[in-house]
Amino acid sequence: MAYKTIIEMVFQSAIIAFFLSNIICLVYCLYLCICNKKLTHVKSIYIQIYYFIMLFFITVFRGDFTQNTVHSINMLPFLELQNVFNLQYQILGLASALTNLIYNIVGNIVWFIPLGWIVTKYYRLSFFKTVMIGFLVSFSIESLQYILYTGISDIDDIIFNVIGTTLGYILYKIFGRK
Repeated sequence: MAYKTIIEMVFQSAIIAFFLSNIICLVYCLYLCICNKKLTHVKSIYIQIYYFIMLFFITVFRGDFTQNTVHSINMLPFLELQNVFNLQYQILGLASALTNLIYNIVGNIVWFIPLGWIVTKYYRLSFFKTVMIGFLVSFSIESLQYILYTGISDIDDIIFNVIGTTLGYILYKIFGRK
């Protein structure tokens, strides 16, 4: 995946998440007004909704709704990562293969850092529960990719996603309270 494609995918997902988050929060605010309830925590709810919609579109649909011709599950850690890198290196060259490898590893970690932060900040969960939520969200995404034919379900993604969730927890514990 080229830098331009990655940027386009993130931008498309951000726009979709923006509109859907606004609609959902508007409906939520209207519901609160109709029920004569206070408009509390709307900002935090918006952030959470936006993040989860963005995460869903980045990981499951990758910016569009096209289906993948590959329908597989990889349960061997780092095997698919190595195989894809070797194949892309042979076909696309070192620069493209490295770009895709870095995006795969760093992207899977970075996209889950906010999950660890959000769960720790808004729900005050323990380290273990935060990591378990990261695992369950990642597992759900990988399952949806398999069911919807939108990606290869890969244990590597779950490993990197859990690392990202863990980093989010740690970063909140270090910087979030200040």
